[in-house]
Amino acid sequence: MGDVAADLCGLTRDHGGPALRVTALVRDRQHRVLLLRRSDQAPRPGTWEPVVADVPAGATVGEALRHAVGRATGWTVRAVEPILEPLRGPIGGPIAGPAPNGSGRTGRPVRRELRFLVTAADPAAGSAADPAAGPDLAHTDHDAFTWAGLGDTAWVRSPELVAEPGLAETVVKAARTRLTRRLRLEPIGPEHGMDLWRLHASPEVAGWLGGAWTQESARRSVLRLRAGWDAVGFGTWAAYDRADGELVGRGGVSPYTLDGRSTHEIGWTVRPDHWGRGYATEIGAAGLLLAFTELGAREVVAFTLPHNTRSRAVMDRLGMRFAREVPHAGTSHVLYVVRPAAVTLPGQMRPEVQPGLAVSPGRLGFSGASGCSNPLS
Repeated sequence: MGDVAADLCGLTRDHGGPALRVTALVRDRQHRVLLLRRSDQAPRPGTWEPVVADVPAGATVGEALRHAVGRATGWTVRAVEPILEPLRGPIGGPIAGPAPNGSGRTGRPVRRELRFLVTAADPAAGSAADPAAGPDLAHTDHDAFTWAGLGDTAWVRSPELVAEPGLAETVVKAARTRLTRRLRLEPIGPEHGMDLWRLHASPEVAGWLGGAWTQESARRSVLRLRAGWDAVGFGTWAAYDRADGELVGRGGVSPYTLDGRSTHEIGWTVRPDHWGRGYATEIGAAGLLLAFTELGAREVVAFTLPHNTRSRAVMDRLGMRFAREVPHAGTSHVLYVVRPAAVTLPGQMRPEVQPGLAVSPGRLGFSGASGCSNPLS
């Protein structure tokens, strides 16, 4: 994810830099992403897209983002969260590759893309955007809207449905991403391979999980985890610190069969230098929230080795209770179970607007100033 180089409020498109486009992935309370259908008068009529806009030279990203959302929907922007795209390394492929505009050329891009999760509000209602009421499409290039969520992946990926190549996967990723107060939880895909390889190469982590990953096993693992998301609509997240973009760990929800019946399993792995700060509890709580509020789970289970007191303490804090010892992953584990009424969610599960959400602009003709109080000014 790299170092954060500029605050959103100060990130400006330089006159001599490449073209810059922002994509606003406006989400409702159910984490569904707003899609707008292009009208007959627009290019590629009948196709769907999120809110997109070009950033004029000399303008800030915040200005362009706020204007684009207002013009396309009539709503005002209340909060933003950057979607940072990690540089691809040996696991995901070479860093040098096709330009972001899809031209196929390598080297300096002719257009740079920045993408943001956006919370918007209806200024007339003074509250979060109401999916039932919908955006105001009068005097826009769109004639219909819809919301794409966890169960809409196949539809979003339908050929010729989304206006531009690449936007479909951006929408899918946004619908699967969750935020807690400190963490951005991204659905694992090939772009996370290098980060997860480093996580599982740690001796402290490898000692609990059957040995260190090689780069090849990391590559296979991220492809398997990505396939799991596509198969059942939920899965494992890579957990990043919202303040600095650094990897904190991984975790999420997976299907599991216990005593012949289908259930949901949660799990977590945290970088050793972040142990003891409540991150495992935060990741586990996000998994419980997804399982019980979105997936309709009646119970959730978790496993750990009997002598793993740290993980057992996390399970206790989440309201899970020891059930029995069971064979799991080839050895004896303790089984913990929780049902909806017993769940304990920590305060970190309440997402809050960060005082200065940040993006990494790279070195491609953008400038920015840090320290501003309003991330959209």
